[in-house]
Amino acid sequence: AEVYTLCVYTDENCSENEQCTTDVQVRQCNDLETGDAIDALSAELTCPANVPTGTLYDGNGCDTNAQTTEISGQDVSTGCLIFERATENFFYTVKCNVDEDDAGPDEEPIETDDDDVPEDADGDDEICFSGASSVHLQDGSIKRVDEINTGDMVESYDIRGKQMFSEVFLVQHKDSNRRQAMRRISYTAGSVSGHITVSDLHLVRASVEGDKFVRAAALSEGSVIFVRVNGKDTVEGRVSGVQRVMTTYRNIHTMNDRIVVDGVLASSAADLGPYWMLRAALLPLKGLYRAGLSSVLERCD
Repeated sequence: AEVYTLCVYTDENCSENEQCTTDVQVRQCNDLETGDAIDALSAELTCPANVPTGTLYDGNGCDTNAQTTEISGQDVSTGCLIFERATENFFYTVKCNVDEDDAGPDEEPIETDDDDVPEDADGDDEICFSGASSVHLQDGSIKRVDEINTGDMVESYDIRGKQMFSEVFLVQHKDSNRRQAMRRISYTAGSVSGHITVSDLHLVRASVEGDKFVRAAALSEGSVIFVRVNGKDTVEGRVSGVQRVMTTYRNIHTMNDRIVVDGVLASSAADLGPYWMLRAALLPLKGLYRAGLSSVLERCD
């Protein structure tokens, strides 16, 4: 399961009067163990790409009127950080604990006798991301893929791999609760690790610059992909493992046909032909969206 550990200390080296709260659930407010040396604390964090992201509150209950510190866009798994308060400062460490062998509550591991990911029980093989995957939005929030709506400004990148945000004009399979087989691709990039879960034909970025992609089915241990760290930097990552899972699915189409999911640079499109042709085929749908005809687009499922 996706959880994190947060420890508080009274010294800048994060070594004295340690008090840790372990196995803390993401995406909800949690009161933290602080011992006698530090007042009450609470946190509301997520772990996209295995990087702690969210807010630490001075006091219990995640009170929005309390003094806070933001944990965002940084690899804090080994750093000793400071919470500067009006009264007394304290120090803390936080680390996401994502078990690489645990697909999580939304993804069920499966095994097959061949190298191909099997089709789902109903025989379809939709071209999608896992509904349980995470996406950053322009307003600083984080949503699961199955929570994304048309009009959302989601994290993307330009042709040079630089961070930008792009508007969602189509969400496919939005009302589906079915599950299908996908590839859960784990990766490491320096001290950062994470995973992305996608269908076989989905395209993942294969170069720093230029629209060069590789289908997910072609990735194996040691393959190069590109991931987002420190909130905006694009770095080279290496695939550390591939696991077959059953999961719910959605596909998100952005106006620039690029998206960052679970920290991985990917495309909204699949390997169904030359990339320029796929982008050209989506232009009429984008035109319908701009014309306010989203109800027509909803039929493109």
